[in-house]
Amino acid sequence: MTIVISFDLDGVLLPDPLEDTVFEDLIIRLAQEIAPLQGWSRSQAKEEVRRRVWEEFHRQSRAGYYPVEAFDWDAIFIRVSRALGARQAVDIGRMVRELCQRPHEIPSYPEVPEVLAELRRRGARLLVVTNGYAQYQVPLLYALGLATFFYRIVTPDKVGYVKPARGIYRHAFAGLDGRKVHVGDYLLHDVYGAHQAGLEAVWLERCLPVELDGLSQTARLASPMVKGAMRIAMIEEGVPPCAPLNVYMPDYVIRDLWELPALLFS
Repeated sequence: MTIVISFDLDGVLLPDPLEDTVFEDLIIRLAQEIAPLQGWSRSQAKEEVRRRVWEEFHRQSRAGYYPVEAFDWDAIFIRVSRALGARQAVDIGRMVRELCQRPHEIPSYPEVPEVLAELRRRGARLLVVTNGYAQYQVPLLYALGLATFFYRIVTPDKVGYVKPARGIYRHAFAGLDGRKVHVGDYLLHDVYGAHQAGLEAVWLERCLPVELDGLSQTARLASPMVKGAMRIAMIEEGVPPCAPLNVYMPDYVIRDLWELPALLFS
């Protein structure tokens, strides 16, 4: 049976590619303009811009659920910068394309190309399902030579849905038959969302204790260490503390992508 596997991008295929590169460069530039206007030091201005950007992002959240517009980072940065008096242009898509001219500066996980190649060799059809807009995500995949592994790259600005909504998964898997699996690092968006769409869910948690490495999937999922990690992740994702753990329980939990081929093809 053919396996169709979709992947989240940030934290799974790439380690937060925008936050530490493009966003940080933009925050520095805005802080240089804002600091004298507000009578702050540049470090104070940087921290205020950063705080307001993430505050604006989370303002649109309802217990971890975001509208499509919440991932329009250009609009978010423009609102924050104008509120603080800055007038310089904000074009994150252009900054991403400029970064892609220097692919060695893009954060990456070294195992990803090899794992994707092995999955393709075994006959899997691969997809990307991300909450990042296409203009931010797709150039990065091409710059790192990853885009050609994927049959389909699905982004919220193109389909009108964000994870965990079933709609974004349905667009991704439309017309594809076989066993359907999603791999992601968010319990709400990737595990709960995948289950809502009728998919198997693999939770990638790179900070899992090494003591879990030799355990079967059944033993891992029953482990207090995994359940504790899930509770911490749920709080960080904005899931209400009273939410039952079983609603967000993945089918599989892995610490890195190296585990995936053997897990799905055993």
